[in-house]
Amino acid sequence: MFDEIKWEFIKNNYGNDNGLDSSDMETFKKDPVASLARESCQNSVDAQEGNEAVLIQFKVFYMDTKDIPGIKNLISEIKACRDSNSVSSKQYRQFLSHVLE
Repeated sequence: MFDEIKWEFIKNNYGNDNGLDSSDMETFKKDPVASLARESCQNSVDAQEGNEAVLIQFKVFYMDTKDIPGIKNLISEIKACRDSNSVSSKQYRQFLSHVLE
């Protein structure tokens, strides 16, 4: 089942990069779990087809990093973001390095 899961990273299309100090990021920093739940619910409602109800279920679980589906691709993307020439913020590079640890 997990072999079919792929990480998808949408293109910015040369738009503005918000960075870590944007109001969006500040909202997530205050309560990451609630923010993630709210964002997931909003995205699900936005993707709703017709008048069918949207069912959203959350379950807390733990897994080793090595078991995350597509982890090699995810690590590669994080490294590419960290090492990108368009990333000028030392704070952003440090944050991504911390994520990789």
